Order: sequence, then C-alpha cells, then structure tokens
Amino acid sequence: MKEIKLDFLLHWLYAVVFGLLLISGLVLMGAKTGWLMDYQLAWADYLHRTLAAVFILLTLVAVFIEVTKLSGHYQGSTAWLVVKKSGMGIFVLVSTLLFAFSGILIWVCEGFSHVTLAFAVVIHDLLTLISVPVIIWHIYDKAHGLPLELGEG
Repeated sequence: MKEIKLDFLLHWLYAVVFGLLLISGLVLMGAKTGWLMDYQLAWADYLHRTLAAVFILLTLVAVFIEVTKLSGHYQGSTAWLVVKKSGMGIFVLVSTLLFAFSGILIWVCEGFSHVTLAFAVVIHDLLTLISVPVIIWHIYDKAHGLPLELGEG
C-alpha cells in the first residue's frame, strides 16, 4: 500500500470541509437554497460554525507544516510557504483570513453597527462568489493529476 502524504491528506480535508461549508452557507442564505438541508437552518448554522473552526484549524496546521519544512525538520516536499508554485496558497490563506474575520463579525453581530454587519455579509458573499469558480477551475485543471488507479484488469 502506498504511503499517503500529509500534504495530500490536508488538501483533501480542505476540499471536503470547504464543500460542506459551501452547502451549509448556501442553506443559511435563504429559502431558495434551504432545500439542500431540508430547511434545517439551526442545524446548518451549527454545522457552518463548527466547520469554520475546523477550516481555520486546518489552515493553522498547513502554516505549521510550511514553517517546519523551512526549518528542515520535515521529510517531504520543499517549502513554498503560502505562495506555492501556482500562487493558490496565498489565495487560500488570504481568503481564509477574510472568511474568518467576516464570519466572526456576522456571528457576533451584537455591538456592531448595521453598516459593519452588512459590510461583513457582503465580504463573505463576495468571497464565496470568487472562491467557488476558482475551486472549480482548480478541480478541472488538476483532475488529470489524481493518483488514483481505477479498475485494474
């Protein structure tokens, strides 16, 4: 059996968590997409907040791994920091920080003005509108490189 690289595992954890965040976030947007989770808004809200914490934790793990690579204590690929070869790493880091910041403002909306809350919602929604096409492109672009062997013989 082949050894699974930590980078590969982390990448797919990101993908699954982001997909679930996308679905729960769409449910929270309103009635037009509520059917995705049978209009269970309370469950979608809980799931979204929990997965957001997991997503931020995965980001911290990825940053820790990159710093470990720089120090030479990691037996794996070379360190690219947040930039990576394609520049996707910086996009993921910045968008994660913006998603987290705007999400926290939306979550803890008490004490903030309506303008601040509306701005946070707009930022969160715009990030979603930017992230989804980027991820679709990433899947399309990288699909040929999946290390899967389907149907031998």
